[in-house]
Amino acid sequence: MTGTMRKRKRNVWEITVSLGKDADGVRRRRSRTVHGTKSEAQKRLRALVDEVERTRPRRGVVPFSDWLRTWHREDVAPRLRIKTQERYADIIEQNLIPHLGDIPMADLSPRHIEDAYRNLQADGYDAATIRLINCVMSGACKYAVRREKLDRNVAALVALPPVTKREVIPPEIETVQQLLSLAEAEDHPLFPFLFVLAYTGMRKGELWGLTWRHVDLAGGLIHVVEGTVRTRKQGKVTYRPKTDKGVRSIDLPDVAVDFLRDHRLLQDERVKLDDLVFPSAEGTMMPETTMMRQLKELGARVGAPDITFHAFRHFHASVCLEDDDNALATSRRLGHSSIITTMDVYGHLMKGRQKSLAQSFAKAMERKDKPRP
Repeated sequence: MTGTMRKRKRNVWEITVSLGKDADGVRRRRSRTVHGTKSEAQKRLRALVDEVERTRPRRGVVPFSDWLRTWHREDVAPRLRIKTQERYADIIEQNLIPHLGDIPMADLSPRHIEDAYRNLQADGYDAATIRLINCVMSGACKYAVRREKLDRNVAALVALPPVTKREVIPPEIETVQQLLSLAEAEDHPLFPFLFVLAYTGMRKGELWGLTWRHVDLAGGLIHVVEGTVRTRKQGKVTYRPKTDKGVRSIDLPDVAVDFLRDHRLLQDERVKLDDLVFPSAEGTMMPETTMMRQLKELGARVGAPDITFHAFRHFHASVCLEDDDNALATSRRLGHSSIITTMDVYGHLMKGRQKSLAQSFAKAMERKDKPRP
């Protein structure tokens, strides 16, 4: 480590020692003003360098694998949702530690990380996944900088592969109609769930744990205030939507209100407000793996073997957006944080609708009177 010295005026010197960069990439320094001769200032500079070296944390002996697990325990677990915690843990154990875990923290460089990412790509990981892995890597490095274990976030210096955005392709309306008709004809246990999913565009987790307390049949509304996910360690976990816009009320068409009213009548007459709207035969939440298998089987029979529950959300959005004036209402209905999110995901579905817009513009530009020569 070295320092710098700058003369400010006669017998006044500024000495500075660099402390590296913080988590935001801003350089940190320790400076002193020295009154005296140049040799006295140089002596004070050497003393300041020694002081910084003595007081900074000892680095290099900790393997990066230990730090990744420490970061997950200290920083990730207290802040993020359980599903995100599990996803980060998988990336740490399966992708980062096998390639970077044995490297001492002080030796970790962008070249190490880039080599690891090239190996992962050779194993079949696409560019979007590499960027997700680097997001986790960067989070661990930022925390290391805050804890003064690293001088800089080396993950921020890595050249990442470009990502080609994949456009959402929703199911055709005929496919959804055929699937619902098939499920209804067979009195399939998944039919009520799929029907409401298609007519509301709700996320699977928002509908999975829905209770009658949040269904207003008189007002024709479903109030979305929470969702449910299945985790490895904690089982089923209820969560609040990530943004305020996620907490919302969804208007139901008359056909969906009538459907839910009949659906409730078919349930036990003693059904309570806290009871599930779509329970299993035992009255508990339907097993997620069973639901996924059943949907795959139904989809295969109508020529859509890869259909997912989230595809129903895409389908609902695509139908709502067939009318250009519905963009804002659709965004609110889906619970997106802003209409920008809605357009970013589904804007490509509105291709070919610029013709009328172009004609309207041309009409507005027309003048009743010919321009003067």
